[in-house]
Amino acid sequence: MLLMTGVELDLLKDGDMSLFFQPGLAGGQSVLFNKYAEANNKCMEDYDEDMEQTFISYLDANNLHGHAMNRHVPYKDLKWIEPISMHT
Repeated sequence: MLLMTGVELDLLKDGDMSLFFQPGLAGGQSVLFNKYAEANNKCMEDYDEDMEQTFISYLDANNLHGHAMNRHVPYKDLKWIEPISMHT
């Protein structure tokens, strides 16, 4: 694809950045084998205060690969950014 577009990729000069991207190059598949989950929090009728609070989140995501293929991918001037704090 790079041959067709003429895009030249910047080389990663930061070792930590290279290690950050390396696991994503392998590809693969993600599968959930556990078909049962049980939450334990104050919203549940059978809440047990002695156990750790747990929550369940259901995410239904379709065509993630197609979505990713339509996004612009950074290819130069890569740099670390400051993390965004979710706590105010």
